[in-house]
Amino acid sequence: GILDPLLQPLELLAGAREELHLVMVPSACCPYGGRGAPGLLLIPSAALPGDGSMSHAISQWLVQAWLGVAHCGASWEENWLCSGLELFVLHRLIEEVSGKSKAMVQLSIT
Repeated sequence: GILDPLLQPLELLAGAREELHLVMVPSACCPYGGRGAPGLLLIPSAALPGDGSMSHAISQWLVQAWLGVAHCGASWEENWLCSGLELFVLHRLIEEVSGKSKAMVQLSIT
């Protein structure tokens, strides 16, 4: 599928995951992007236009679901660690899939 190029490098970077369910839903269900819970990622159909324009957002949602960072940290003292780990893995994933120059551009606008 369309996410296959991201899954193998992500598994190499962040480790194996028991299971991650990716569910395509109508855009009205989650208009602001990928949502879910640990082990589940809801991807709005509008996020897959086919031209690659949403690849950064999809990569970020995938990393968040993979690492479970949307559901970690009880306070800011813990949340910054989750955010830092997410950004690090996201940058390495984009670098692995798209090359170092694209990763640097994405990092500068994130």
